[in-house]
Amino acid sequence: MTASSVLDTERLGPVRPFAALVDLKVPGGPDGEAIRRLEARFPGIPLVAITANPSSAPAHCRTVFQKPFDTGALLDAVEKLHGERLPHP
Repeated sequence: MTASSVLDTERLGPVRPFAALVDLKVPGGPDGEAIRRLEARFPGIPLVAITANPSSAPAHCRTVFQKPFDTGALLDAVEKLHGERLPHP
């Protein structure tokens, strides 16, 4: 699922995401508003933040990527989060 604005975070429908990849600066609200709304809707969701100013990312983000970022490293972080949700034998 994707949301290109803060308002879009409210229109995600009945989904259960395993993580959220969020740019701290999203149209339609102050910096970090999309994260606040996603956390309210999905308590405990692991967050991966993307920002030009890493010091502005919430401390509880699992990973913070500074722009410009390594796409491969970002995909690795998302794959790791996905793997953490699966039951281990």
